[in-house]
Amino acid sequence: VDIALGLQPDNREAAHVRCGLLFSAERYGEALAAADELIAGEAADAAAQAARARALLKLGRLVEGLDAADEAVRLAPNDNEVHVVRGVLLNEMARLEESLAAIEEAGRLGASGKTFFHARAFVRATHGNPDEALADFERALAIDPGDVQTHYDRALLRLAVGDWKNGWADYEWRLKIRKYAPDASIRQTPQWRGEPLAGNRLCV
Repeated sequence: VDIALGLQPDNREAAHVRCGLLFSAERYGEALAAADELIAGEAADAAAQAARARALLKLGRLVEGLDAADEAVRLAPNDNEVHVVRGVLLNEMARLEESLAAIEEAGRLGASGKTFFHARAFVRATHGNPDEALADFERALAIDPGDVQTHYDRALLRLAVGDWKNGWADYEWRLKIRKYAPDASIRQTPQWRGEPLAGNRLCV
């Protein structure tokens, strides 16, 4: 992508791809800078505004993120994806009714992807509807069975409702998230799987 942009600096499609790749790599500050560059070139780019909102969400800058999401909705009111990111931001800000309304609007507009189901699960869990939330986590994982964040979030909900067996199993997925990943010395140490401990030591 960088080579393509070097040859065609004004290639907005390549710039969007680069922004998405940076976000997927959890390089959120760089993803934000890439989104800002896109917006500087074309302020009415709804996708760039949504990308900016997603990056700001990950950076914990929720008010700025909501501003970007609001602008994305203004520019593309029929794009279900921008309503999803707006709903997630509102949920993080504890504006629960507005969050639910945004997610429901996304569904009305045809949202049916992993991000939508994951977001709706989060909102439903926050609203005290664990069964509906778990059903949405299942829908998200049916689309992408290996999605680490969905497994981790489902773990927290399962543990919250007392489903210890499945909750702790899901909780192991946290080790695949960069901020929770153990260092090399721990990764190389055999894990205890419940076998007898007689004559052995357990490091907690």
